Amino acid sequence: MILRILKYLGIFVLVAAVLIIGIVLLVPTSYVAKIASDKVREGTGRELVFTGDLSRTIYPKLGVKSGGVTLSNPEWTAATHMFAADEAVVSIDFWSIFSGSIDIEEVRLVRPEINLEVAEDGKKSWTFPGSDDADEAEEDSGRGADHSSGRKLSLELAQVVDGQFTYLNHQNGQVVKLTDIDVDATLPGWDQAFDLKGEADWNGQRVRLTGIVDSPAAATGGETFKADLDMAAQGLNMSFNGNVLAPGDGQPEADGDLALTLSGDKGATDWLRQSLPPELKPLEAVDLAGSLVAKPDTLDIDLVGDAGFRGQDTKLNAKAKAGAGWMNGDVLADVDVSVLNEFVDAGYIGTAGLSPEQYPLGTGKYRARVIDLPALLRWAGQPAPEAGTPLAKLASVDLKGDLDLKLESARVALDGGVTYDRRPVALDVNLSGGRDWRTGGVFKTAFGANSRNFFETAWDGDVTLGDSMPTSKTVAFKGTLIFDTPKLKEFARWAGDAVIDSPKGTFDSLRTFSKIAYREEVFTAEETEFTLGDTQAQGEMRVDLSGAKPELRLRLDSGPLDLRPFTQGGEAAAGNSGAAAQKGSGWSREPINVGVLNSANAVFDIEAASLTTATLRLDRSVIKGALQDGVLTANIEEIALYQGGAKGKLKVAAKEVPEFAMDFAVDAVQLNPILRDLAGIGSLEGKGSVAFDVTAAGRSLYDVMHAVNGTANVKAEDGAILGVNLPAMLRNVSTAFLDSEAGTARKTDFTDLGGSFVIKDGVATNRDFAMNGPLLRVVGEGAINLGEQLVDYRLTPKFVGTLQGQGGGNASGLAVPLDIKGPWASPSFGPDLSGAVKGIIENPQGALDAVKGIGSGVEGVKENPGQAIKGLLGGIRQDQGQDQGQSEGSGAATQQPANSGSATPEANKPQAPKPEDLIKGLLGGN
Repeated sequence: MILRILKYLGIFVLVAAVLIIGIVLLVPTSYVAKIASDKVREGTGRELVFTGDLSRTIYPKLGVKSGGVTLSNPEWTAATHMFAADEAVVSIDFWSIFSGSIDIEEVRLVRPEINLEVAEDGKKSWTFPGSDDADEAEEDSGRGADHSSGRKLSLELAQVVDGQFTYLNHQNGQVVKLTDIDVDATLPGWDQAFDLKGEADWNGQRVRLTGIVDSPAAATGGETFKADLDMAAQGLNMSFNGNVLAPGDGQPEADGDLALTLSGDKGATDWLRQSLPPELKPLEAVDLAGSLVAKPDTLDIDLVGDAGFRGQDTKLNAKAKAGAGWMNGDVLADVDVSVLNEFVDAGYIGTAGLSPEQYPLGTGKYRARVIDLPALLRWAGQPAPEAGTPLAKLASVDLKGDLDLKLESARVALDGGVTYDRRPVALDVNLSGGRDWRTGGVFKTAFGANSRNFFETAWDGDVTLGDSMPTSKTVAFKGTLIFDTPKLKEFARWAGDAVIDSPKGTFDSLRTFSKIAYREEVFTAEETEFTLGDTQAQGEMRVDLSGAKPELRLRLDSGPLDLRPFTQGGEAAAGNSGAAAQKGSGWSREPINVGVLNSANAVFDIEAASLTTATLRLDRSVIKGALQDGVLTANIEEIALYQGGAKGKLKVAAKEVPEFAMDFAVDAVQLNPILRDLAGIGSLEGKGSVAFDVTAAGRSLYDVMHAVNGTANVKAEDGAILGVNLPAMLRNVSTAFLDSEAGTARKTDFTDLGGSFVIKDGVATNRDFAMNGPLLRVVGEGAINLGEQLVDYRLTPKFVGTLQGQGGGNASGLAVPLDIKGPWASPSFGPDLSGAVKGIIENPQGALDAVKGIGSGVEGVKENPGQAIKGLLGGIRQDQGQDQGQSEGSGAATQQPANSGSATPEANKPQAPKPEDLIKGLLGGN
């Protein structure tokens, strides 16, 4: 019995199997496609249309394969289809064929284009029946649907291969695009957990997403559901685990845990799609974790973590809370951000955000405290500051301030200080701008820095920025600047290791005030006043930087300039040059650097009330000039000095071989004070004038002085040679050169003196020097070698028998030539006795007449002029080293007593000396 039953049962199964296969083979593919379309319509309210050829699949799944398929979109969308795929495969449950309701097991889409859109009124293209806005979806599709039937939808596998996704928000223009999408999803039931695994290309990065949504029905029905999502990309991992609400008529909501990990600089580089600065290469990791609360009216993020960098952990704290509309990015968020490690402590508390035009906005307070700046730089990968450099001197920074950036205005305030080279410096900065600050407008600025009893500086004015990256042509400023320090030398060393090498008591303090401006590469300083030590000055300046060379205009009006501290010791220095001069030229052979004259063009106007040096005093001086293409021309329009004046022109050309020219004239100066101040010579008085016009060229001062060419003229009048009284000396001619008392005479007057010089190749030659005065005429000629600092000159004083000056004409007289030879610093002086004797021999009567004229009223001369000549020449010879006793003996042997009783009147009558007697007198009677 049992065997028979089993036999009939086997036959039944075999027949049933054959019948089922037959039915499947007989079912039209269009019927299967219709079933799939109906199921999608029931679940989504949209039309699923197969556009390609349909074919039946039997193994491994029973179903239909389409060459193309589309799913409709609502009528308001820009894209016609929610998706359009090149190929679609739909598989059904075989046994559901016998139930009258065929169930879809798998859907596979190949190269689909998926389009999701948000309308301007907030409607979403992916809202399906079964959600709270089913009526809206019904209206969009144009068809009625059983909303509850959507909950019967189940899929063992939904697969997307090589897809493309586009998200378009018509409210704010936001566009998100994903390409090369591969997704596998399992939907056991509309109310069961939905597993998702996929990856896509986003901004050039391959992004992988895995997660679980516990209820698709809740997700599409406006109810809260749980989601556990992980997103991973090269170097970046982000996860969210919490509750999510996706209402059909509002923004999605989320409340859960958020974590973010950035794995080193490679990850940051790949994720940001740009290379990090070299100093960030040692970035090891960024690890943040916290919470996220996102609702339509609020966004609250709280993340805490750290970042590894060069083995140093940096603590990071970021809190942000935004109000309604945060999804559009047009509102401010309350933020609290801080960074802390052993080198730096910085943070910001306030509001921050971006306007719809992507301008930064915010109001709050910030702080930045650098505990050890050199250590911070080393940690950041910068070279260790070298000792003495500014960075090494900047020990700490402690700044804080306020920030207020609005669409209609901007303000930034900063106060605090730094410690620089062991000295604290307080800072105070304020900046404010109007509505145009976002496009580079005008900012009111104020800046102050000071260190107690050391320095103070302040700026108050406007700064204008261009509407693009600031450059020298788009930045402008205008305002007042002051600077004050009572310790200028110390400040210079402290601020920039600059050494002001000036004598003690000079450049001790500086105070300046100026109205400065800069626009389109033109800098101006007006109403400038400064006090440098005891010197006060004012002026203005303009610098144009727009051309190939800076163009400078300068006007300076100075008070009295006291340069005596800088010129003390000048005489000693000059005196020490004698040894060098004896060995040859003492001029420097160092190259003259005038290349700086090619760096700019300039026009200048300088006035000084007075100028005093250790050896010279100048009263009001006016100098105007220009520098053009390497040629400096200075016009000395006025110099008042020693009751006279000076004018001239100086020219310097910065050529391969520098060229120099000077045309200068000094007129009607008092000789005694100027010679006393300049050279320590107090033996000449009167009014004098000097004029010279010279040129030269050379690479060093030595070359220049050897190449001087030009002319010079010297003139003096109505003066006197102090310390010598020739009439008094001639009262006792025989001892005039031996008696020291004769040298204490008061002065010898002259009516004029002067001469002209021709200068060629550094040698000044004179042939016409002459001095005229009562009883004395002096002529001279010779050469002064400027290059070698040598002199070879002969002065010939001539004693004449007239008290007239210029009116005396070329009176004959007694001449004693004087040769001056050798280095400037120590020349040798010696009378040319042979020249004196020659003059007497050639014109003995002229010499006798001169002595007679001199002797008018002079004791010992009028009675015996011949004896006076002999005594004078004998005295000269004695002054040159001859035995004094011999000269006196000779004089005694030839002298005739003035009241000798035995002498006849005829014998006492003066007789003209004979030439041989003059020679005997010259030789001391031998």
